[in-house]
Amino acid sequence: MIQPIRWIPPQLDVPISIPGPFLAMRAIDNTRGGLSGIFSNTKREWVGLEAASDSIFEFQIPVCCRPFEATSADVRLNIRAGSRMVTLYGGEPGNMQKFAEFESPLGVVTAQIPGEMLKSSRTGKIYFQMSVSAVANADSSEPMEGEQDDAYKVEQCLITLNGKRVASSYSGSAP
Repeated sequence: MIQPIRWIPPQLDVPISIPGPFLAMRAIDNTRGGLSGIFSNTKREWVGLEAASDSIFEFQIPVCCRPFEATSADVRLNIRAGSRMVTLYGGEPGNMQKFAEFESPLGVVTAQIPGEMLKSSRTGKIYFQMSVSAVANADSSEPMEGEQDDAYKVEQCLITLNGKRVASSYSGSAP
């Protein structure tokens, strides 16, 4: 059964939260010009990797909620990255700022992106970067005992955006 959703613009200047499933996500070029290796935009799925990675994601705010002024965003990340550092950044591409870091995360981790890192929300988008380090002690001269899985994988990444719809700052007439 399919249940259609009808979008109704929220009232102006009233605090709201936009749940993760309503923020369309896609991987975008990172600072080195490459796309994320851990998320496939075409298949809409997370991919396991062994190599370290830097990935930037763009989240689209629903049109009916724009312009939007974000006060914070709650990140819920389900990741399996043993023996690695996972660092999370918010802001705009080229000017990302760290807001959380996790050592060997195995399961659900949560963090909050402060409002000052979400200024781009007025444009209808917010950005989030995830950096996953190489395996700790990968170059150690000590022999490893047993079997080791060096791959890491994100199972889910949800962002709940908090803020309010604001009046448009456009005051000119159409050309």
